[in-house]
Amino acid sequence: MLCCLSFLSFCCSSVYSANLYLCSVQRWASRREREREREREVWCEI
Repeated sequence: MLCCLSFLSFCCSSVYSANLYLCSVQRWASRREREREREREVWCEI
């Protein structure tokens, strides 16, 4: 997380790269959400 924060401050030097960073974070978050959904399905099957 600390690495992400330092990376974000670096990105904010330009709007484009900051937007690019936010997009990648959103993609990562949605991927994590799907993984959590899958884990929940696995628990239901047990």
